[in-house]
Amino acid sequence: MTPRRRILLILPWFAALLVSSPAWAGFVTLTGTVRDQNGTGILGVQINFVDACSGSAAGATGNLTSSTGSFTATVLSGVYDVEFSPPAGSVYTAYRIKNLSMTASRTLASPVTLPNGVTVGGKVTDPGAVGLQNVAVNFYPPGSTERVYTVRDKTDASGNYSVVIAPGTYDIRFGPPAGNRYVTAVRLSVAIPGAVTLATVALANGVLIGGTVFDSGSPGTPVNNVNIDVRDSATGADLSLSHDRSDANGVYSVAVPPGTYTLRYKPEQCRLSPVHYLVQNGPPASVAADLTLPRVSLLAGVLVQGTVTDARGAPVFDVNAAYYGSSGTQLLTWDDHTNITGAYSAVVSPDMYNIDYSQPTGVRLAGVKSTGIAIPPSSSPITLPTVVLPDGFFISGHAMTVGNAPVQNANLDVYPSGSSSRIFTPHDRTDAGGNFQMVLVPGTYDVRITPPTTALAARRFNAVTMSADLSLGDIVLEQGYVVTGTARDDSGSPVCNVDLDFFDYYTGEKVETPHDNTDDFGNYSVVVPPRLYNVSFVPPSTQGSCSSSPRADLETGRIQGVSITAARSGLDAVLRSAFVVSGLVLDPLAVPVAGVDLNFFQSATGIRQFVSRDNTASDGTFSIYVPPGTYDLVFTPLTTAGLAPLRVGGVAVSADTDVGAVSLAGSLAPTITSITPATGPSNGGTGISIQGSNFQYGAAVALGGLKLLNVQYAVPTQITGVTPSCPTAGVVSLEVTNLGAPAAVRPSAFTYTSASS
Repeated sequence: MTPRRRILLILPWFAALLVSSPAWAGFVTLTGTVRDQNGTGILGVQINFVDACSGSAAGATGNLTSSTGSFTATVLSGVYDVEFSPPAGSVYTAYRIKNLSMTASRTLASPVTLPNGVTVGGKVTDPGAVGLQNVAVNFYPPGSTERVYTVRDKTDASGNYSVVIAPGTYDIRFGPPAGNRYVTAVRLSVAIPGAVTLATVALANGVLIGGTVFDSGSPGTPVNNVNIDVRDSATGADLSLSHDRSDANGVYSVAVPPGTYTLRYKPEQCRLSPVHYLVQNGPPASVAADLTLPRVSLLAGVLVQGTVTDARGAPVFDVNAAYYGSSGTQLLTWDDHTNITGAYSAVVSPDMYNIDYSQPTGVRLAGVKSTGIAIPPSSSPITLPTVVLPDGFFISGHAMTVGNAPVQNANLDVYPSGSSSRIFTPHDRTDAGGNFQMVLVPGTYDVRITPPTTALAARRFNAVTMSADLSLGDIVLEQGYVVTGTARDDSGSPVCNVDLDFFDYYTGEKVETPHDNTDDFGNYSVVVPPRLYNVSFVPPSTQGSCSSSPRADLETGRIQGVSITAARSGLDAVLRSAFVVSGLVLDPLAVPVAGVDLNFFQSATGIRQFVSRDNTASDGTFSIYVPPGTYDLVFTPLTTAGLAPLRVGGVAVSADTDVGAVSLAGSLAPTITSITPATGPSNGGTGISIQGSNFQYGAAVALGGLKLLNVQYAVPTQITGVTPSCPTAGVVSLEVTNLGAPAAVRPSAFTYTSASS
């Protein structure tokens, strides 16, 4: 995917360009220093300026380093890939700065370092074992499409090559010369620990896909230097290609094996051009022989550009910018990573965007999402505000099955603790070994891990505190079973966007169930580990969240004791019509109280009616759907200290009901005067009455540290209950605690006698 380099060697071209390209203001200089890994200047490094739009190398003067490694190169104003080519015969590695803006003279902030490399040699032949000349040998980090810049990397007349590169592991691509049907060959994950001679590579024959690329005008103008990608329609994998750019006439031709492919056309960004083109996909094409595709017409877009730094203002290299338009779909862009100066650019259509900035792996910087970025139509580049990536810490772990097999491609979602609003976290999937490493800014988070298969259940870690690098260690994902069903209202109509919650029957712990809302037809499908569950069906909070006109005026459904030991279908729920019970909760000074939990109990039976969204808002108000009936309402303050719970009985609900303002009393310190009787058997079951003062609803009572059973609050001077069983006979204390107040303790208040006496 290397652009053709059409080198303009004669300086009089400069004057012609100045006349023909008024946007290019004239000559500028780039000043800098090139050093080796020991800090010594390197003599004879050639600095080439390759136009980022056309792929042509511009003529330059002063572009060879001196004995001190310094240079001051003069070139026409433009935007360039700046290439640093070490002298022939040396073992220095080459270097490239992509998309460097040279619209004004500039000095590189830091010296360019060319470390020593190692020599990689080998031979490339045709299918008949005859050496091939001018085969490009290119090196890529494994899985990357960004080539490591090398020089003198083509085969000679005998098909031999010798390339200097830093030691490491690479995907190596062997690109055939132009004008033939040889298919690019790839060798994946080749270890280069030192100087090495690789096995001979033979290039296979293929077929040609060709066509032309124009703009969308009439009759249309050819677009030069458009990068052509070919993607296998069956696997989604991109093919490795050579000579994959359109020429000055818009013509392209690439060699591929027979197959069915989708082509992607990626025009260069051309910052100084008056027209910028969008990336475009072509329709799938079945290729069994040479094929000429219809002409492609590229649409004009808007060039956006910006800079990414860290919190100290230093530029961040290799940050990826992804653009999501008002439809929520990611826009096709390319070459959209930051260069060494932190600069990035892309061509987009006018729209409102959310832009995700993903930091490179291995750095303690967190990704950033910019929202609501308006891009109006414009023929001039639009510069976005500088994006600052905050410092953070690594959170890592290893996802595995019960049988210790790694889980690849598990997705990690991160939420501020207690929130349902997911934060943006790049690099949030496990690799082939089941490992992950993300960066989070300091804080407390909930982390959900969702496996890529329904054979495994998701898992969640709550209240994970990030104040240093943190490893979650081995994370075992249990076997999962698919549970499906339907939620309908009492008229038989499906209800969409009902939230399914599965609670462990014994512990009450909620298991993690991603994608657990009903669809437009009321259907759901979730994956849970084998358990005994209580299952809640929580209706949507608003009317307008899906196309089937969901109902919010429904009860919260509850199915108890659901055993899941295999895949299960038909776990359905009918949600009855409900009415709103609303009101306001105040403290003794008539100040609204937020975070008060409301529970509803059927007045006749004492059975709890399950409800959802049952806490007071920041202004103390509540609005809760319940089916018709008569209820006792229990108000329990959760976040405000010094307030006592309250029970309001006999609230009849046959229509929307406003209970008005409810005042919570302050918490009082209770006192104990007596307990009757004062003795009972150690196997428990003795009914007792406690006398005293300031007893409040919800008071906790314990004998010898054991909770009293069936506690009944009658009046502020009396509490009744039943003694629990006690392991041994003896004298124990009595303790009464009102919520938010000090406990009252009566030592030696009750005597447990032997159960046999």
